[in-house]
Amino acid sequence: MFPDPRAAGTPPVPVPSLDQPGKASATEGADAGALLEYRWALTGKAGKPDLKFPAGERASAGRVDIRVTVTPLRTPKVEVAQTSGMRLLDDEALRIMQAAAARAPVPDALKGRPFSVVLPVHFGAENP
Repeated sequence: MFPDPRAAGTPPVPVPSLDQPGKASATEGADAGALLEYRWALTGKAGKPDLKFPAGERASAGRVDIRVTVTPLRTPKVEVAQTSGMRLLDDEALRIMQAAAARAPVPDALKGRPFSVVLPVHFGAENP
């Protein structure tokens, strides 16, 4: 699980973190509780990833909003909903969430129904 970005003593970064899934995104006809459950599953499956940054890029900081769209009988589609303005962070957030989406179980209440959720991925600057 990613560290809470608001917690004291957050380790040196770039450390991606996901906001705690306290609010599900609106998808017509989808159960809000089930959407929240799926967001938690994504957060858990993202774990603490092995970051893939080129040398000299380790101080990058920003937020990338990632949309995960699930359609029955298809691989989840993962895309940038809101860019950080830095391709490096956007690409890394996509990589992390693609791996999480491939492993996160879909709640029973959402199986057979298309839906999407948006999760913000935060990258913090290194602590001096």
